[in-house]
Amino acid sequence: MATSAEKRRQEILEGSLLRIIFILAVPVMIDNLMNAVFGLIDTYFVSSIGLNEVAAVTFVGPIYDMVRAIGVGISITGTIMIGRAIGKADKEEEKTVAKYLMIIAFASGIVITGYIFIRWEAILLSASISDSLLPVAGDYFRMTTLSTPLILINAVYIGQKRAEGDTSRILRINSLSIVIKIILTYVLIYVFKLGLISLAITTFVSQIYVTLYAILHGYLGYMVKIFKFKASKLRKDLYSKIFKIGLPSVIEKASLSYGFVLVNEQVIKYGEGVLAAYGITNKINSVLFSTVSGIGTGLAIVITQNLAQKHLDRVKAAIRISLIIAVIFSTVVGILLLIFKQPIAAQMTLVLFVFIY
Repeated sequence: MATSAEKRRQEILEGSLLRIIFILAVPVMIDNLMNAVFGLIDTYFVSSIGLNEVAAVTFVGPIYDMVRAIGVGISITGTIMIGRAIGKADKEEEKTVAKYLMIIAFASGIVITGYIFIRWEAILLSASISDSLLPVAGDYFRMTTLSTPLILINAVYIGQKRAEGDTSRILRINSLSIVIKIILTYVLIYVFKLGLISLAITTFVSQIYVTLYAILHGYLGYMVKIFKFKASKLRKDLYSKIFKIGLPSVIEKASLSYGFVLVNEQVIKYGEGVLAAYGITNKINSVLFSTVSGIGTGLAIVITQNLAQKHLDRVKAAIRISLIIAVIFSTVVGILLLIFKQPIAAQMTLVLFVFIY
């Protein structure tokens, strides 16, 4: 009897493209939407602490997103390379790619965390942070960085599951992770009065949950192999492919985040209140942009597996269908945002009123 993964592979290679794109993309879109909405909820929590705290989150966010870009690159690389192996029904290659990605994720996470802990002040000062914002932003930046190794390791697991077409599993994992973060953030801020550090703590706890889930569902072996790795067994061709596929994604995501760093450098000149307002607006806009990007993730899964089987006609058809879906969805959501822009702006103004008074 065929497993669910085998059935999903068969549908990706031979089934209705419209149906499979929806099956793969909708969970990712919902996941992205939930993360964007959580960002707004986070802002409401932080707004109860103070103006500088919201400004600190806005300022540090793009800088740390440059670090997280490595995780995005690892996840995309996993989706593409593991997807190709699945398309070819090559189980050994699938496991090998996952192991190598795990080694890269683990090593990168440790190095980045150590570097930021040593150089955090220089990094923030190079981004033109104000003197009044430096202490609170520095503590938040360092504490948030502790989650980096877990985020990168989890990116491998997420990439593999998406490559298998199991996007609904990732939605379930991340949904519970967000619930944990919301409840824990509320308790730490309103009950224990831990301030902005609460966000860093909840991020770390939620990432531990994802890591434990991955370990309990078969990823312990990959993590153990990291410590048994021998240079003599190094497959240079595989590492070359990983960097060839992953590096452009990392550069693209990091460059986008760096653009926001440059904008923050200018906005902070007008004061912490303006920076806070700018940050809230960006979180509202992310509801649209991050959700639409889920369609691309679903498309990538279909493309990688069909390219492995040289189903070029299905690849072209999948691109056309996904483009139509993306245009329709973004148009509808954009219109809704325009219609309800006044209530949304009113809520943002209320938050700013709380900051000032």
